[in-house]
Amino acid sequence: MFLLTFALLALSFSFVLAVDPCIPTPGGWQDLDDAPSINAAIVSCGARGTIIIPANSIFNIRSPIDFTPCQSCDFQIEGTVQVGHGNWGFWAKKDFFQFKGVKGARVRSVTGTGVVDGNAIEYYTQRFDSGMFEGTNAFFGFTDQSSEIRVENLVVKNVMHRFFRIIGNSTNIHLTNLTLSSVEQWGAYPRNEQDTVGIEIGEASNIDISAIDISFQAAQRTRGPVGVCIAFDRGARSITVRQITCTGAFGGVLVQMASIGWNYGTPSPVAVENIHVSDLDVDASLATGIVTYPAVTTLRNLTWENVYVRNGNPAPVELCWYKSHSFTPWFSTCRESVNMTVREVLFKGYRGKVQETPASGVSWPYTPYNNMTSVELRYEDWVPGTVE
Repeated sequence: MFLLTFALLALSFSFVLAVDPCIPTPGGWQDLDDAPSINAAIVSCGARGTIIIPANSIFNIRSPIDFTPCQSCDFQIEGTVQVGHGNWGFWAKKDFFQFKGVKGARVRSVTGTGVVDGNAIEYYTQRFDSGMFEGTNAFFGFTDQSSEIRVENLVVKNVMHRFFRIIGNSTNIHLTNLTLSSVEQWGAYPRNEQDTVGIEIGEASNIDISAIDISFQAAQRTRGPVGVCIAFDRGARSITVRQITCTGAFGGVLVQMASIGWNYGTPSPVAVENIHVSDLDVDASLATGIVTYPAVTTLRNLTWENVYVRNGNPAPVELCWYKSHSFTPWFSTCRESVNMTVREVLFKGYRGKVQETPASGVSWPYTPYNNMTSVELRYEDWVPGTVE
């Protein structure tokens, strides 16, 4: 009996050693797809287990990583996960790291050496038109009511379109201590300005974003600002954003309906609400504010606080913005027909390249719009100064 018990314990112990943690093996060649190896590890250790991408390793993926089996799992990236060259047409409208209905996951680097490389410089140089017309994808895509997910302590660079997209009524998503960057992008044309977005949030709630450095750099041949650091689209609710650095962008942290797509989201009386942004250091053409495609809806309880503006318009509010400077005739028609209510909007504690505190108030109708639109804006404690 003792021997049988000992044998069973030994078998159980060896099983744990073999299965958890799961450490996939890279193929060692960029044209090989390491995604199946990573996906197999997630299947084996997805239920409260640990998957490790080891330090000093490079995994090339040519198909999506499916986190569906990951329920309360710990996915540690200590090496590099990068997208294989070419094959960009395959990725059209496909997310790279797919979180569909995932309940509990942690994606992180324990050592701080983890890198996720979208490897899309080749993609940037082969095209000039915006993905907004072709459709966009996300590297980290959260959909189908995913919840209780943390992504932390990673470097993510050169993705095709969106670094993170949170939609599908996902909730309780936490992004912290991340570095996001893209270089060599097209920046010469208005329709490219929002081609890349750091964090894009649509129909989702209770999202916490903190300690993130986001930077964009256009190619020398095209120049100009490009990218939006953080965009709130229709359905974004109860979002907290703090300690963000945004550099080289067209847009800083903006309410921007239609960022995800022309007709994205379910029409509702309130489209975006309960957003609080604080401790933002921003260098962008449009630093903060509302630059959105029009809809018959309400935007409410939006706060930007403690913002240091290095460059750009500090806080524009434009309800007919969406690429309107590319479609001038549509712009005037929009202003005649837009029907929106914007209320409880606060821009507080602005420093750097700003004016004295603007006048607050409620405008009905909101000039230069029609008599169907009302806008309530408050400004507090703006102090202009020399940019460091």
